[in-house]
Amino acid sequence: SLDLSNIGYAGRNAFEGTTNLNNVTFSDLTYISRGMFKNSGIKHVTINADVIPEGAFEGAESLESVTFTSSDVIISEKAFSGAKNLATITFANEADVIIKDLAFANTDALKGFTLPNGNISLEGNVFLNSSLEKLTLSSSITVEGDLIKTENAKQPFELKATNVEIIALSAPEY
Repeated sequence: SLDLSNIGYAGRNAFEGTTNLNNVTFSDLTYISRGMFKNSGIKHVTINADVIPEGAFEGAESLESVTFTSSDVIISEKAFSGAKNLATITFANEADVIIKDLAFANTDALKGFTLPNGNISLEGNVFLNSSLEKLTLSSSITVEGDLIKTENAKQPFELKATNVEIIALSAPEY
């Protein structure tokens, strides 16, 4: 267990590879740095920060759940990539969320993903090689990237959005 509530900044890759670390306490002032918990043993985390830097929890295979409390969240490239046991992600009920390329790539346990009410932007291959079966959207979404027809796709996306803006090339089938 690690209490970072009195620490503002711990530095890049500060706890990388700490496989015995499974619980961390943050404060509103704790800055999560790039690669901070890469390949760590952390299991559950509640994040108050607005920005989750590139690779912050990359390869944290023991990570099972993440809760975001901020109303504005930017999840950077590969932030949770390779977190194979990540199954539960919770956002504040109302939040503006930007999720960058490969943020949740290679997440085997992630079957469902519900985005909050707010402005949502998914940029690039957010869920590449994940086991995602259902993506639920509660508000508007902007998708940046090419939409390419995938043979035998399950079409796991449920859109409840009032506004969908696609900034990309799209196959006529979509």
